Amino acid sequence: MPLYNKAKNFDEEELENMSFDECYELLLIFRYLQFREDETIDKELIKVRMEQLRKRMLELNENSTHFKNFL
Repeated sequence: MPLYNKAKNFDEEELENMSFDECYELLLIFRYLQFREDETIDKELIKVRMEQLRKRMLELNENSTHFKNFL
C-alpha cells in the first residue's frame, strides 16, 4: 500500500521538487486509481492531479518520447 498512500497524501507543493521519474510513477498510480471500483479518492481530484503531473513532466522534459507516448 505505500504507492496508494503516496497518491493519497500527494501534496501539489511537492511537485516542484519531483523528478520526471517520480512524476511518471505517481501518474501511473493515479491512472490505476482512476479505474478502481471503490472511490476512496474522488475521480475529479484524480483527473486534476494527473493533469498537474503531466504539466510538470512536460516542463522537465519536453522532448522526451517517453512523455509523448502516454499523452
